[in-house]
Amino acid sequence: KIQLETSGALPDIIQKRRSCRRFDMKTPVSFATFSNLLSSLKQRKEDKILYNYASAGGLYPIDVFVYVKPRRVEGVKAGFYYFNPADHSLVLVNNIDQVIKDDHELINQDIFAQSAFSVYLVYNARASMPKYGAAGYFYACIEAGIITATLNMVAEDLNVGLCSIGHMNFEEIQTFLKLEDHQVILHAIEGGLKIDGAAAENLYFQ
Repeated sequence: KIQLETSGALPDIIQKRRSCRRFDMKTPVSFATFSNLLSSLKQRKEDKILYNYASAGGLYPIDVFVYVKPRRVEGVKAGFYYFNPADHSLVLVNNIDQVIKDDHELINQDIFAQSAFSVYLVYNARASMPKYGAAGYFYACIEAGIITATLNMVAEDLNVGLCSIGHMNFEEIQTFLKLEDHQVILHAIEGGLKIDGAAAENLYFQ
């Protein structure tokens, strides 16, 4: 057994991270906060195009889609959007604003009912399978985890709560997003403002 050293506390954005299962439903997420959260996933154009997270082979096969609830994000109409990382913009895919609560497992329906927005991470098989074959799917799952961790750290700094959803019925969501056969939803995240002063264990879980 080798006892490792602890040089100091980790940054707050890591140490204070919690999954959030209750959201402030009275206060809309500001456009600036929403934009800053998604900015963690945009491209950075320097000598070459860079991202804030890693991807196998630098292929970045994960497409990010967002569902915004009615009147829950300032300056953004309800509907489904594609997040364009090249110019940091939202492209309207579908203006359907109906609640899709029943697509969630019963244990997660209250989380969805309270959240301000949903994030869907979609694997585009055409981007990586030509190089990696079937392994491209597994690399995409790893990338989805890295994206989720990146969003969680940035969200903590913005006082935004996030909750990863382990399982749901994606069939209806796929229709709303107008996905093609080579696109597969890998992961869903619910988000919204944290409830002020709500550090109680019944609101936040590790």
